[in-house]
Amino acid sequence: MSQVGSSPEEGFLKISEMFPDIPLGDIRSVLKSVGGDVERSIEELLSYNMIEAEKTQEVAERSRDDDKTVQVESAELEPATPDDEIMSLSEIQECLKKIDFVEQAQELLRIKPENRELLEYYAARNHYKLFNTVLDVLENFDPSLPPENQRYISYKTLAMEGEMQRPDLEKKALESPVKKMEIVEDAKPAVQEEPPITVRPAAHSRVQGGYRLIAPLSNDENDDAGLQKKKKKENRRGKASAGYVINAKSDEMKELQTIRRSNSALSRLPDSFFVDAMKFFHGDVDAVAYVASNIAPLAPKRRINLGESAREKPVDLPAKSVPPLPVTVHRQSAQRSGKSYPDLLREAQRLRSEAKRSNDRTLRPIYASAASQKQAEAFDVLQSEQRNSANSKLIQARRTNQIDFHGLDVNNAINSCKLALSSWWKDEMQARVSNGDNLRSVKALRVEDFRIITGRGLHSAGGVPRIKLAVRKYLKEHQYIFDEEASGMTVTGRRHP
Repeated sequence: MSQVGSSPEEGFLKISEMFPDIPLGDIRSVLKSVGGDVERSIEELLSYNMIEAEKTQEVAERSRDDDKTVQVESAELEPATPDDEIMSLSEIQECLKKIDFVEQAQELLRIKPENRELLEYYAARNHYKLFNTVLDVLENFDPSLPPENQRYISYKTLAMEGEMQRPDLEKKALESPVKKMEIVEDAKPAVQEEPPITVRPAAHSRVQGGYRLIAPLSNDENDDAGLQKKKKKENRRGKASAGYVINAKSDEMKELQTIRRSNSALSRLPDSFFVDAMKFFHGDVDAVAYVASNIAPLAPKRRINLGESAREKPVDLPAKSVPPLPVTVHRQSAQRSGKSYPDLLREAQRLRSEAKRSNDRTLRPIYASAASQKQAEAFDVLQSEQRNSANSKLIQARRTNQIDFHGLDVNNAINSCKLALSSWWKDEMQARVSNGDNLRSVKALRVEDFRIITGRGLHSAGGVPRIKLAVRKYLKEHQYIFDEEASGMTVTGRRHP
């Protein structure tokens, strides 16, 4: 029996009850496509169920096939890794730290990318310690030689060599025989100890550690042979030392010595470091100062006992007349030099401007660090000046019953107001006790009124009298009785709490 004549809504409701799993939109579209015939719609929807079941089964089978394919492909792509080649998390982190260390040293020492492998060798043989690595590179780095032929002079050897360069020891060296010093090189066997011979200072010895080396030779032939051998070694040093000759009286060395004197932390570095660094950077004082400021905090304290007269002293070079390059200094130096807050603030602003104008990426952070240091020093000096000014104002207020807050910031003004009023009210209460009227509720006139000068705030930011508002709030909160004026208040008493 056909259902064409029935109402479309009745047919739709009937079909939707028969097929609750089919979306209503699909039922309505099927019913519309057959012209509202309910029976044909039912036949179509029965086929719809069969098609959807087939689609669902096909999708499930395809999904299982895809999973198997992915598993096979992943098994083919992943090579079999032995258990001993799998790195743990700690090993990976350690490897990343070493990579970061080499990048830091490369940027600090301006090593070219093609010499990175050689720098990695220096970092490994110094156990990835920045101080030792930098000194080793400055002293021994030779890009023309492979790693296995790089020479090695340790920091301790340099320190002892510096002690042997003391001029006051030359006389003893001339009078008594000494033994030749051992310098161990990686590519050569250790030098055997030779019989005692008399040594004398050589005029051609290169400067190291601030003093001339004492050549362990005994005759002119050995002098010539030693000089030629030494020149060959210097030629092999390559870019690090060739083309630049150390001159203790040059402007660069004078400026470098001025920087050392302005920063006590740099005194922990041996003199040989500055000599080698000047050779390595070809007299670039900015680069030497930047490297020194980075490794000086890592330098160990040198305590080498070779006798009472063998203590190391810095090179005594004359100071340069121009201002030194800004290097971080102790904060107390400004107070010792007597610089005021405005002077330090102007100096900090000047250094900050220099940092913005500088195109040298190694010089910019030095200026910025010095500017921050000057800013901190200026703040400390300001606080010291504020405390001294507040103390003098409190002493004067004790005698005059009046305090002037001009020149103080809000915090110091409120603290001074608290101390001054406390002292004033203590005198008032003592006067009442001495006169037997401390229980009266009316205002006692034993002590003069206390006057507070806050100013009108004309010079404050936005013209707002910040000190006056803060003092008024304090007086109200602590139950003081006062009369407000244009430039301050007059405190006449205090209410019972």
